[in-house]
Amino acid sequence: MAQRSEEKAISSVPDDKGVNVISANYLVEYQNQALVARFGDLRGRRCYEAYYGRKEPCQICGLTKALESGKCESIDVTTKSGKTYEFQFVPFRDAGSVKKVIEITTDVTELKRMAEAVKKSEEKLSTILRNVHDVIFHLSPRGIIQYVSPKVEDTYGYKPEELIGKHLKKTTPARELPKALKVLKDVLSGKVVSNFEINQLTSSGRTVPMEVTANPVMEDGKICLLYTSDAADELDGVDLGGRRII
Repeated sequence: MAQRSEEKAISSVPDDKGVNVISANYLVEYQNQALVARFGDLRGRRCYEAYYGRKEPCQICGLTKALESGKCESIDVTTKSGKTYEFQFVPFRDAGSVKKVIEITTDVTELKRMAEAVKKSEEKLSTILRNVHDVIFHLSPRGIIQYVSPKVEDTYGYKPEELIGKHLKKTTPARELPKALKVLKDVLSGKVVSNFEINQLTSSGRTVPMEVTANPVMEDGKICLLYTSDAADELDGVDLGGRRII
């Protein structure tokens, strides 16, 4: 049964990944064709010596940890050439109940590059939003706040994390809620709502007049609401600023 499970696990790995079966004492017992084609037949040799020319096990090797924990372990390694590989170590027992691991190697260089690009884009967007005078909200179809720009703290008195996950009624007076829900319904039908005036509530309970522009945004195949709002007036001599997307 263990042997069949091992064979099933190996056969399920895509051909573009490298697969080794390695014993607890680091001997390579199996290589898939992708590794044989690239490195030659290394069976019977210590993995750290055969693949890396080392005299002792790699310091960051997950083999021992996987055998000790009995759980799959994963590490990323970036080579001098700039390539990044993910190594997964899957522990198992063979037909004789001997502990071994299946080591699966995946080239994740492009995935890492894309993730880094996304991170930089998000950091750039975050910097822009922190400096935008308007308050920007992203609402779900049910009116749940999924995102709000940092400027909300200046205008509403809330930190973003205090509003994310809350319903729009958190910042909308009860008497204004029907108006807000109608705007939500209109936007979900694909309409753009511009220069819509509505009162809002700050964290202190003070009512603030706002002018709202709301736009439909597609997300995961559903229309959500993105809106900006700015103060329609000055209150108590203080320019409230901000613009909000409802």
